[in-house]
Amino acid sequence: MQDANENLSKKTLHIGSTILLSYIDEKGRIFYATVEGFTQHKIRLRESQDIKRKGRLNQCLFTIVPTFQYTQYQKGKELFDQKSQIQPITTIDQRDAREDLPKQVKKMEDESIINSEQYIKLKGQSIFYGQSFQFLHLTSNKYLSFYPHVVAEFDSEGWKSGLREEHCEETYFKFISCFSFQQETGGYIFDEDTVNIVSTLDMEPGLNASKQISRDYHEQDKHQCKRELTVTPEKRGFWKIIIYSRYNEQSSYLSVFDIVWINYAEQNLNLLVQKYSKIDEKKYLKFEKGEDGEKYNKFVGDSNGMFVVENDDDVSQQFQLGGFVEWNKKYKLKHLTSNYYLKVETYIKRRSTANLEDYEEENKQSQGYHTLVAVRDANFATKFEFEYISSTLDSQNKEMAIKFLDKDAYFRMCFTDEHGIKQWFRTQDIEPDNVYMVEGQNYIENITIPVFDDSKRDESIFKIAKASINDVRLTKYLLSCMKSLKKSKKYLEIYLDASTQHLVKDQKFRLQYQQLMNESINLERCLQDLQQLCYNRLGQYLSFDSEYGEPDNHIQNLLKQQYFFEILIQILVICFPNEDRLKEAESLKLDQKVTNLLSQNDQVKLMDQIKAKFVEKKKSICSKVYKLIRAMCDGNQNNQEYCSKYLPIFAFQSRYLEDVIPTVVQVIFDFEELLLNLNKEAFFDGIPLTHAKSKKVTKIPTQESRMQSQVLRQQINHSEQYKLLVEYIKEDRQINQTWDLMTFYCKLFIETKSNKKRIEIIQFLKQAANLEGKGININQELGYKCILGEGNVFERNILIRIKSDGPQLKIYRKGEPDQTLLDYFHNHNLGKLDDPYLVPFICESMRLYSWMCNTRNYTWKKFAENFFNVESLIENIQNTQYDRDIRSIICQMLNKLYIDQEPRRIMMWPELCKVERINKKTQDINNTMVSTNSAKQKESRKTDPVDLEKVKEKLFGYMKSIASQIDQCCNAIDLKKQDKQFLKQIFDLSPEIYNNLTSRSYKTALATQLNLENFLLYCDSTQRNLWKRIQCCSIQLNS
Repeated sequence: MQDANENLSKKTLHIGSTILLSYIDEKGRIFYATVEGFTQHKIRLRESQDIKRKGRLNQCLFTIVPTFQYTQYQKGKELFDQKSQIQPITTIDQRDAREDLPKQVKKMEDESIINSEQYIKLKGQSIFYGQSFQFLHLTSNKYLSFYPHVVAEFDSEGWKSGLREEHCEETYFKFISCFSFQQETGGYIFDEDTVNIVSTLDMEPGLNASKQISRDYHEQDKHQCKRELTVTPEKRGFWKIIIYSRYNEQSSYLSVFDIVWINYAEQNLNLLVQKYSKIDEKKYLKFEKGEDGEKYNKFVGDSNGMFVVENDDDVSQQFQLGGFVEWNKKYKLKHLTSNYYLKVETYIKRRSTANLEDYEEENKQSQGYHTLVAVRDANFATKFEFEYISSTLDSQNKEMAIKFLDKDAYFRMCFTDEHGIKQWFRTQDIEPDNVYMVEGQNYIENITIPVFDDSKRDESIFKIAKASINDVRLTKYLLSCMKSLKKSKKYLEIYLDASTQHLVKDQKFRLQYQQLMNESINLERCLQDLQQLCYNRLGQYLSFDSEYGEPDNHIQNLLKQQYFFEILIQILVICFPNEDRLKEAESLKLDQKVTNLLSQNDQVKLMDQIKAKFVEKKKSICSKVYKLIRAMCDGNQNNQEYCSKYLPIFAFQSRYLEDVIPTVVQVIFDFEELLLNLNKEAFFDGIPLTHAKSKKVTKIPTQESRMQSQVLRQQINHSEQYKLLVEYIKEDRQINQTWDLMTFYCKLFIETKSNKKRIEIIQFLKQAANLEGKGININQELGYKCILGEGNVFERNILIRIKSDGPQLKIYRKGEPDQTLLDYFHNHNLGKLDDPYLVPFICESMRLYSWMCNTRNYTWKKFAENFFNVESLIENIQNTQYDRDIRSIICQMLNKLYIDQEPRRIMMWPELCKVERINKKTQDINNTMVSTNSAKQKESRKTDPVDLEKVKEKLFGYMKSIASQIDQCCNAIDLKKQDKQFLKQIFDLSPEIYNNLTSRSYKTALATQLNLENFLLYCDSTQRNLWKRIQCCSIQLNS
C-alpha cells in the first residue's frame, strides 16, 4: 500500500515541481513554451525537435511556486518613488527619507520572511485544480506573466505575455480541468494531464497559442514553425503538463541539466574550452590553473569551463526527462557558453621536431590515448560514465551516496570505445602547437590537456563542483548579452555612400533602417546594463561579495573570460573601419529639427540626414562601448594588461571621436609596466609579439640607430596600420603592434585646433607622466621635448601664455588684447567667449604644468617658473571671485614650484644623543633621544627662495575664514540634538569648506613644515580646532 501511494505521489504535480508547458496543435505537432529570460522576455512556442536540436530544454523549464504576499513591498516601492521625485534632493530630504523608509523596509522584510516560510511549508505538497500558484522560470528566476490590454505581437485577439522580475496579480494562475473524468481524481493533477491554465483575475483570461508566426523577414528560420504564447479573455488553449522533475528534499545531489565545473584537485586545474580554433565545427579543451576561492569561501571556476549534464536520450528516448545524476550511467556533457558537446577522438601528434624518426616515435607513443574536443552536432557527442571513489562517499547516507552523485563529489570518468574497452580520463602535458595554444603572454610552459587511455590510475581522480544558481544566472545573462552584441554587428556594417544612395527609395531599405533604429536601442541598453553590472549596481544581479557602486573584479574577470573585450573591439572597428569613415563621423552633423527622416520629400536632404543618423547612432554606440571598457578595467590590472593590446585602436579613433581618451587613461592608470613603455613603438608582421619579447637584445643602440629609429617613426603611416589592425580584428587574429603613444598624442596636441580635444589630451599626458602621484621622468622629458622642444608654442597657439604681472595673472593671446585670468573667467561665466572650452583649457594647462613638475622635474619646473611668481599665486589663491577649482589649481602650482623643492628631505638623526625639548605652553623640559647637533644642521641648510612666513600667513588667513564659518554653525547649535535647520545651514556652507581648495591648502601648509605638530604650533586655538570641527561636521552630515 505504501509503495502504491509513493508511486501515485511521483506521478502527481507538487509545489516545487519543475515542468514543461506543452501545446499540441491540430496537426499533432508538439510545442514547448520557451523563453530566453535575460535580454529577451517574449515567450514563444517552439517544436520539440527544434528544442532538442538546439539544446534549449533548459529555457523551457518552469517551477511551480505558491502565491506570495506583496502588499508591503508595493507600499515601500511607492514610498521610495515619491521620495525620489523630490527635486532637488537635499541632505534634509535624504534624512527624512532615512527616517521613514526603515520602518517600511522592516515591514517588507517581515513580509519576505513570511513568503519564504510559506514556500518551505508548502513545497512538496500536491497542487489541485483551482489552487492559485505561479510559474517561476528556472533559468532566469523570473515569473511568467501577461500584460492586460497590451495586444500580442502576432495575435490581435490576445494579450502579450512575458516574464517579470517581481510577482503581482498578473503572475497568479490556476489549473482548470478540461474533461469531466478529471473531476473524479480528487482534484489531483497528474503527469501529462491536459488542462486549461487561467489567471486568477476577473474574467479568468487563459493561456493560448497564436497562429504560426510568419518568418518572411528571417529567411534562415523559414523552415521553423513557431508560435507566440498569448493570454486571451475568451479562448483557452489545451496544455499538457509534463513533469520534468518532482520536488525532492535531497537537494545536495546533482541533477540532470545542472551546471558543473570539472577540477583536477591535485594541481587545482580546471577543464575549459580554449578560444582559438582553426575549425569552427570543433573546439579544443585544456586545463588551466584555477582561481583561489578562499577569499570567496567557495569554489571559483572559469566560466569557459562550465558544462551541462544531459541525459543520454538514445537510451531513454525522452530527452525531457530529469532527475538525479546516477553513478555508472551514461550522460552527455555540453559546454554551456558555446553549446558544443564533448566528444572523444584519436589524438594525432603535430610535428614539432625536424627529425622525422623522432616525430614518428613520438606519434607511436601518443596513439595510445584519445583527446577530448567539443563539437557542434549533438549526434556525435560521447556518452560518459562517472565512477565513485569509495573513500570519499558520505558515510551517514551510504545508500543514497552510492546511487547518486553529490554536488561536490570526487570521481573517475570513462567512456566505452568501439571495442568495448573502457578508456579513463586523465591529464597530459604537451608543448604548445598550432592546435593547443597559450592565450596570453606565456609561450614557455607546457599545456595540460585532457586525454583518455585504458589505464585506470589512482592519481587520475577529479572533483565535480556544481555551480550555484547565481553563478549560472549571471553567466547566462552574459551569454544573452553576448548574443545581442554579435547580432548587432550585422546592421552596424550598413553604410551609405554614392553607390548605395539609391537604396533610400527602396521599401526594403526603409524596413532595415527602422530595424537598425529599434535594435540599436536594445544594444545601447545592454551596454549600459553591463556597465552597471561592473560596478555592482544592476538590481537583479547584485553581489553581496562586493560593495555597491564599487568595481567588481569577479564580474570584470567573467567579462574577459567570455571574450567581451574582443566583441566590443569588433563593434568599434565595424562602425569605423578606416580613416575616411572617422573623418566623416567628425564632420557630419544631424539636423535635430527633422523628426521623421523617412517622410522627407527632398531626396538629397533625406540622403544626407539618413547618413548623419546612421553615423550619429554609431557614435552613440561606440561611446557606450568605451564606457563599458573603462568599467571592465577600473581597478583591475589584469584586465588593463589584457586590454592594452588594443591601445592603437583607441588612439587612432580618439583623433576623431569623443569619449575615447578617458578609456586610454583608464587602461594605463597607475600600471607601471604600461606607463614605462608608452614611448615604445613596434610592428611585427607574422611574428607574435610574445616571441619577439623573448629575444634578448644585448647590443646597446648607437646614436646612429637612434636617429634611424626616429626617422622611421616619423615615416609611419598610422592610417595604414589602423587598416591592418582592423583586418586582424575582423578575422579574429592576434594583434602584434604597439604604438609610441606619447609621441602620437603630443603630435596630436600640436596639430589639433580644438581646445576641447586638447583638454582630453592633457588628461592623457598627466596620467602618462605620473604613477601614484610620483613623476615618471622618461615621459615627462618626452612630453617636454615633443611639445615645447620645437619652440614658438605660444605664437602658434599650441599653448596659451599665462604670466604673472605683479599680483595678477595675465593671459597673452595672439591677435587678442591682453586681459587678466579673472577677466576671462568672468566672460566665460557670462557666455561672452566664442569658445566655451577656452577657460577650461587655460586651467588644464596650468594643471598640466603642476603635474609635470611632480618629483621635482627640473625641466618643467624651470619652464613654469618663467611665467609664475610667488606673489601672484598667493594673491589669486585668496581671490574669492574665482571658483574653488581654479584656486585649487593655483595652490597646486604654488606647492609644486616654490614649496615642494630641494633641499627639503627628511633628515635621519642619530639615536643615542640626548637633547632637551621644551613645551612652549608649560615650559616643561622633555628629554628626547635626538641629535645634539640638529640645530646646527638646521641653521646650515640652504635657505629657500620663498618667503615661507608670507606663504603661511596667506594660507592661514584662508583657513581662518573657513574656521570662522564652522564656528558660527558649531557654536550656535548642539550637534547631538541633530537640529535639522542648523544642519541645513552647515550643509549650505559646506561647499565653501569641503572642497579641493581646502585640501590643496592643507597640503601646501604641511609642505612648509616638517610635520603637522610643528604646523599647529603656528596656529591659534581656533586653527588648531579647525580639523576636529570639520571631522565632527562631516560625521553629522553623513550619518
